[in-house]
Amino acid sequence: MRRSRQTRFIFTAFALAALLIASPAARADKDAPKVHDPIKIGNVTIDNRIARSSLAGITCGEFGDVSQQRINMEANFAAGGPGLIISSHVPIREDGRVLPNYATIHDDRLIEQWAKVVKAVEQNGSKYFMQLSHSGRQQDIGGVRNYSYADDRTDKTPLWRKALPFARKSPRVRPPSPGSVPDSFHGLKGRPMTTQEMKEMVQSFIQAAQRAAKAGVHGLELHSSNGYFFTQCISSAANDRKDRYGGDLEGRFTFWKEVIEGIKKDPIAGKLPLVVKLSVIEDGNALKPWAHKGNTLAESIQVAKMAEKAGADAIHVSAGDIFPHPRNPAGYLPTEMLRDTYPGLYTSGKFSKLNFKLLRAVPWALRLAWERRLRKELYGGSTLDYLRGKQPDVNGPKAGWRGVQGLLADSAHQIKKNVKTAKVLVTGGWQELAPIQEGLAKGHFDMITSARTFMANMDLPKQLVAASKRGDKNYTPKSPCDACNRCLVAAPKHPVMCMSAQRFGGDVKAMQDAGQRMYTQPPKRQTVRRLPVVQKH
Repeated sequence: MRRSRQTRFIFTAFALAALLIASPAARADKDAPKVHDPIKIGNVTIDNRIARSSLAGITCGEFGDVSQQRINMEANFAAGGPGLIISSHVPIREDGRVLPNYATIHDDRLIEQWAKVVKAVEQNGSKYFMQLSHSGRQQDIGGVRNYSYADDRTDKTPLWRKALPFARKSPRVRPPSPGSVPDSFHGLKGRPMTTQEMKEMVQSFIQAAQRAAKAGVHGLELHSSNGYFFTQCISSAANDRKDRYGGDLEGRFTFWKEVIEGIKKDPIAGKLPLVVKLSVIEDGNALKPWAHKGNTLAESIQVAKMAEKAGADAIHVSAGDIFPHPRNPAGYLPTEMLRDTYPGLYTSGKFSKLNFKLLRAVPWALRLAWERRLRKELYGGSTLDYLRGKQPDVNGPKAGWRGVQGLLADSAHQIKKNVKTAKVLVTGGWQELAPIQEGLAKGHFDMITSARTFMANMDLPKQLVAASKRGDKNYTPKSPCDACNRCLVAAPKHPVMCMSAQRFGGDVKAMQDAGQRMYTQPPKRQTVRRLPVVQKH
């Protein structure tokens, strides 16, 4: 009897000790945010922790008008289940277009058109943030409004001079830019702006924010990453100004500060949550080792802190001093498709002609240069496979998409540790639940964003949310995005859609039909649960 009591006592003691040890961790895991949990950015509540980041194709009007195809596309993405849709870059002025046939917000007549986009997204269960943009120097193809229309009949240049190699000038008009430095890859160069023009650009962003608010968007994002206007202001490699908009990091932040504070003080736009997208690692010498590296992570942490102090409600972590960049969107370089689409950029930059000739003559050299930074992640650590361009099995443990998934999670953690209340979003080709949930649970970031992966599987957000609710931490999509980047390099010439025929069993027509449905067939109308949103204007 005594031995039985002693046994029960010992067992009970061990059980209590185990509970005392395990309960804090168990409670922490239980209380940790999940993918399916709502999140609040500013005064807007979003259904879950998944956002579709900036994405669109050349499907809108030449003069900035929103097309029905664009409305259908955004509605279809919303029906796939992300809590938030962030628009593609939306130029605030016609001289700031990156590519033609992208919808803009430069004129009041566009407010009603954008309101239709917001309504379509709302009806399918997501919130809609507009990304306000200006290309600066990084204008790939400017379109009809950014063309010089030089007339050969009135050109008085001597014929002998015209006959010289590279003598003919580009027909493009240089876009306004904070500095005079060209980008290191294409050689895209802008026209340096005066101090007064910089002040006017600040007002242009504020006015565009007002129009977006009147269209009913739920929030705003500044296109302040990946080499565009804001990056050209903040980057030590791009900003060579001598006035108050240049100099040290604080001086280079002046434009950012004036735009953020101007929007937040505005009686209309100031009520909307404001997200600031930031290339936390510029890596300006990824392609050319001798080029300027640009801002470091340490400098970007300071930028994030200054942006929060100025009024930003969230920081969206990205990478790269140009777009596209080997780190964003991280993946392979499909040279066979690039040879077909790159000619559109032939006259765009100082190095565009050289890039085109290299692409034709030695495409393998460009691929090696592009994939050099992430060769271990893309090729499972095999240098030989990297040199041969032999990609790992897409369903295997060393698949390239797995290697680059969540590439910026650690950088996002550094930003998260240094801001006070601002939410941290992070892009990164997310597809599996486990790494997302791990980052959320550890407090490394508050929300994930992706574009290509949701285009490959439009219901992936819905599947991730469902897996999160049932506790399936090992969820992986059956046919994952393989990070081939064909959708990316097709953008200058074709509507954006998944262009990996491999994912469709090699059936090219099935691939094309899926892309067509995204633009031409709106989702079936559904009734959605309404969460509090900001007041419409």
